[in-house]
Parts: sequence; structure tokens; C-alpha cells
Amino acid sequence: MFCDYGFEYYFKDILFVSRDVAEWIEHSQVSRMMEVVDDVEKTTHTTSMNGNCKPEACFLAEDGLYL
Repeated sequence: MFCDYGFEYYFKDILFVSRDVAEWIEHSQVSRMMEVVDDVEKTTHTTSMNGNCKPEACFLAEDGLYL
């Protein structure tokens, strides 16, 4: 658990949800934004909450934030 908030840490790098990043920088097309990010700076993972699997989500590594 992470900081007793119920978050589990699975990755060695800090990852940001691409949809959130797009919202922060007011980019309206997430898929278009992700096209310009190098493959080593992005990844996809299936996420789950309370045991319920959700579709794959795109994530950006910290270096991917500097577009």
C-alpha cells in the first residue's frame, strides 16, 4: 500500500494517465497527442479497481510530459 491511502504501487516509474495530461494542457485529441510521444515514454496497462478490470488505459512516463 502507498501512504495508507489504499493505492498499490505496481510500476517502478511514475506514470500519468494520458487523458488527464491532455486535459491539463487543454489538448482536445488524446490519440493525436499520443502520436507525437516516443514509444519509450508511453505505455498501456489494464487497470482495475476493487477487482473490476477496466479497459486498457494509456499512460505517459514523466519524460513524456515534456512534449
